[in-house]
Formats: sequence, structure tokens, C-alpha cells
Amino acid sequence: MNFYSKSLYLLFTERFHMPLGRKNLTVRIPKEIIEGKQDFVVRTLRGIADTEGTVYFDLRSIYNAPYPRIQICTTSQPLASQIMKVLKRMKFNIYVREDTRTEHPVFHIEIYGPTQLQKWLRGIGFSNEKHLDKIRRHAPVAQLVDYLSRPTVPPW
Repeated sequence: MNFYSKSLYLLFTERFHMPLGRKNLTVRIPKEIIEGKQDFVVRTLRGIADTEGTVYFDLRSIYNAPYPRIQICTTSQPLASQIMKVLKRMKFNIYVREDTRTEHPVFHIEIYGPTQLQKWLRGIGFSNEKHLDKIRRHAPVAQLVDYLSRPTVPPW
């Protein structure tokens, strides 16, 4: 990311304490957001899922209907830990896998099943049209909510 605005640069480096240089292994959600209003955390999770996440449906015949999975992958262990803590606090059932086949481990955080998909849509949601189109196509049984509206923030 390049900054051409000194005020934006100062916001990230001084207020959010974001270090200069590559951050893919060390990026984390700023303390001000993690410890701030629930709405900040929910919107941050939504942004991470929209950009670094994927939604897919297992279409194997062992399932009665397409089986939904939401997955977020990161090489940043601090970020993975923060996401896991927040999702557990929000009472999501998560599955975490660490892939060590690459130079740097990749952390896969996964939420799966129609109930968990519906909970995600109500509490966090998506803004990414690619994810939304996939959900509309494969999961009409998810009783889809208005994705583009502000999600209901769960009381944790």
C-alpha cells in the first residue's frame, strides 16, 4: 500500500501503530478496533472475509444440499489468533488448520454448515458480490438476509 497523504500515513503509523514495510506475517487488527465497539470488530471481520476469505459449497452427493463453508486464510499468526478469539466470542463453531507445506505457515479458519452460514450472514455478512452471488445460487435454504444492510451486531 502506498500513501500519498501525510494525514492517512500518520493515521496508520501513529494512531494504529502499523509498522512500515511488509506485514503479511505480522499484521494484526489494531487494539483500538479489537477493544472498541462491537460494530468496529464486526465490520473489520466483514472486510477481512470480503478480501481474504472465500465461500464455497461442497456439492458431493453425501450431502442432501450444497454444504456451505466460509474460509479465511492468512500467513499472520497474530491475525489468525485474533480472528479465532473474536469468532469464538461470537459463539461460532470454527475449524482451524495450519498448512506448513509452504515457507511460511498458512492458517485456515473455517466455518461450515448451513446454520453457521446463516449466523454469519445475520451477524457479520458480506459486501463482496462474488460471495453473495455464490450464496444466492447455492443456498436459498439459508433464509438469506438483506446482505447489503448493516448486520445485526450480536450481544457478546
